[in-house]
Amino acid sequence: MILAIILSAYNALIFVYMNQYGNKIAFILIGLLGIISLVDLSFAFKESVFFNFIGRNTMIIYVTHFAVYRYLREIVWEYLYDSASLQSEFPYYWILFLAAMVLQFPIIYIANRFFPVLFGKRKK
Repeated sequence: MILAIILSAYNALIFVYMNQYGNKIAFILIGLLGIISLVDLSFAFKESVFFNFIGRNTMIIYVTHFAVYRYLREIVWEYLYDSASLQSEFPYYWILFLAAMVLQFPIIYIANRFFPVLFGKRKK
């Protein structure tokens, strides 16, 4: 997992929708290391309430994460950072990721409460 983080920090920006992957060997290694790390973590935290919650709501996160992340990034870039060079700094992306995950919880609650059918769940 540490190797994947180091490779991510030194790889170029990745835009899958534009077919730009930076260093392709690093991109493939990061993906494989990420898969291996998640499988190992899933066995270690099999009974975790948090991970079970995330697993049950994966579709909601999948549908809404890009919009949440995009708006959060625009707000942070507009009001907190003046320089575009700061956007390529390593901690910036981790802070945005954690903030986006925190913002996902109210979205998950609203989606489960009012729109469960849209995400393949039965009404309670």
